[in-house]
Amino acid sequence: VAAVVAATLAVSAVRAEYGAAALKDEVHGLPGAPAVPWRMFSGYVDVSNPGEPTGSRQMFYWFVESQKASSADPVVLWTNGGPGCSGLGGFLSEQGPFRAGVDGKDLELNEFSWAK
Repeated sequence: VAAVVAATLAVSAVRAEYGAAALKDEVHGLPGAPAVPWRMFSGYVDVSNPGEPTGSRQMFYWFVESQKASSADPVVLWTNGGPGCSGLGGFLSEQGPFRAGVDGKDLELNEFSWAK
């Protein structure tokens, strides 16, 4: 639970101000993906327990701005799977802004993205 709260706060911080820490995680394009007008950020959030070395536990995130009103729209934190399961499968096949192309080599826009 603490890890999910930390991730939600980190994603909200990315959205709120785009400070130096967030900007270092900004994604400016993806191989095989069309150019997009919205901003994306990807990186790791430290979810180490108190007393553990900083960075000993990290959670991957991929934040995509709303394609409409990014400063006003709510933030959704999507997790699926369980321990050891990646949420990227759902992000790239269900609600994310991209889907694998027919050839499996490129990305195409997902018309059903939650970011719309």
